[in-house]
Amino acid sequence: MIHAIKIFLSGVKVALASRMAYRGDFIIRLIVMLIGDLLFPMITLLIYQSGASFPGWNLYEVLLIQAVFMIAKGISFPFFYGMVYNILNKVREGTFDLMLIKPCSILYFSVVSSFNIEYIGSFFGGVTILIYALANLQIGISLISWMNFLVLFAFSILVLLSFTLIMSGTLFKWVGNSRVYEIFNAISTFSLYPNTIYSKAFQNLISYIIPIAMIAFYPAAALLNRLNSGVFYSIIVCCLFFLISRAFWYMMLKNYTSAGG
Repeated sequence: MIHAIKIFLSGVKVALASRMAYRGDFIIRLIVMLIGDLLFPMITLLIYQSGASFPGWNLYEVLLIQAVFMIAKGISFPFFYGMVYNILNKVREGTFDLMLIKPCSILYFSVVSSFNIEYIGSFFGGVTILIYALANLQIGISLISWMNFLVLFAFSILVLLSFTLIMSGTLFKWVGNSRVYEIFNAISTFSLYPNTIYSKAFQNLISYIIPIAMIAFYPAAALLNRLNSGVFYSIIVCCLFFLISRAFWYMMLKNYTSAGG
């Protein structure tokens, strides 16, 4: 465990040092990414100001869902989402071989060597919107609701990790396929809005087959006391989704052809 922590801290240190070497570029990218994340809350604000709305949901409830998404992204993207970009480049350049000879788990090393602080702005932006939404909702949130939120939020991170494993795993077979980002962005968009605005069939799809709803909807629903019994099935699906994605990652790793192969 101590060895694993040392490897993690070393990876973070190297990542920070490399980004701080070009502070101007880092700050610009940080701001651009934050603006991109704020786009959906701004669109939601415009929708409600125009008199339209999502049936059964007020402005601040929808903003709460989007805030949870931003917080989840602000945690997962810096810590492990970068492995998609990292593996994409290393496999294309033929330097992934060097990672295979490291004296630790290849999956763990792929994660810790991909730390990217540029996405940290999403976390702070999400927290700000969360506070703003809760302040305007003016609802009492019990300790149980907060505990439910934290548990479901942990599964939110697990789902994002699962998607990361699937995306990065495909890169061992289809080298240089940068389209995986676009696929994830398109899929994750459905988690930015209330689950109930979709058809029943689609709700079942994003809750019990591909658990996209767990990324933001269910954690936010916990704070709003709007959870239903289906959340328990979704939790089971999240665990299975992670196990399948992990198995998929290792299966695709076997398809990797080294630079000397």
